[in-house]
Amino acid sequence: ISKRVFTMVLPTSEDEDAEMEYYEVVNPEIIDKSGEISFEEGCLSFPGVTVAVVRASHVVMRYQDRTGQSHEKDFDGIGAVCAQHELDHLDGLTFLDRVSPLKRRLTLRAYKKAQAQARLDAEEDGRAAIRWR
Repeated sequence: ISKRVFTMVLPTSEDEDAEMEYYEVVNPEIIDKSGEISFEEGCLSFPGVTVAVVRASHVVMRYQDRTGQSHEKDFDGIGAVCAQHELDHLDGLTFLDRVSPLKRRLTLRAYKKAQAQARLDAEEDGRAAIRWR
């Protein structure tokens, strides 16, 4: 069975103590979008990297839950950003595909440099641990 699935957890309001709402999203499609928001996005695919991405500030998503029940949900602000970000993954895209080629190159260059430095630091930490034994 071919299914496109993601999960996301969003606050129910902008209050610091807001409860969280959990979404199980199966076979999603955006059926309407409007507005524009620039949001500093990050992703587990690129740890430590953030970049401003422009997306729709409001989306209406049609999807099913794990039981097959259909839903239509309006998402605004961070919810709209998150829904679009996760749907992009299902389409084989990352947030870096949503920025200019120059910004993508600069961001990836900085990411690779940080990863190389992290490897060197880890190797040095490992050597230091061996010396202290």
